Amino acid sequence: MNKLILSNSWKQNTTFQYITTKYITHYKIDHLAFRSFDKNKIVNNFENNGYQPQKDNYKFTRHNAQAIWLKNDKSIIPRIFISEYNGIYQDKSLLNSNLDIDKINYHINNQNQLLSYHLYQDIYQLNQYLAWTLIYRHYVVNHFAIEIENIEKLYQQLNEDKIIHISSNLQVSEDKKLLQFSTKAENYLVKFEEGFFDIPTNFLEFIERKDNRDGFSEKNADIIFDSTK
Repeated sequence: MNKLILSNSWKQNTTFQYITTKYITHYKIDHLAFRSFDKNKIVNNFENNGYQPQKDNYKFTRHNAQAIWLKNDKSIIPRIFISEYNGIYQDKSLLNSNLDIDKINYHINNQNQLLSYHLYQDIYQLNQYLAWTLIYRHYVVNHFAIEIENIEKLYQQLNEDKIIHISSNLQVSEDKKLLQFSTKAENYLVKFEEGFFDIPTNFLEFIERKDNRDGFSEKNADIIFDSTK
């Protein structure tokens, strides 16, 4: 898999092309999101391009992950959301399983070693966030978000569209100022020890910000993570 090409090709996402052709004529990118085992590798890259880390920190116990975000008002992509897996020995779902924890940790630290598809499936059942990150790491954009003004209308339209698959209900933050939903991730052919298999890759998110609400919602993001199921 050419990870560099995939990471730069999010605009070729067929769901994105379909929706922006049929339903949205004008849009702006709200943010790009990455998953990682070491967020500093991504943070350093974006800091060198004018992005500033913000004070917010988000925790996702269900996925054994945490996240931060960076901002650059001068960029056409003003926000970067970066999440990080907390480590295999802090993951209760795996520690309480029969899986070989040391073997999984070996694959986390040796990205060039092919993963068994059967092991991937076992990990996926317990923590799909980890399963996704083991395959794509920080080289691939996990999702990209489009900011729109009337998210309820688009949500209804896409729910009635037989081609588009919505991942979850419309998510509303505690302060009612951040509304989000996402599509299910598209599949991508990936090589494993046993051969090539289609597995989820990146997805498309829609977001509406009321009263210039900035930042993110921990509650909303926790549900959005499931779009790679």
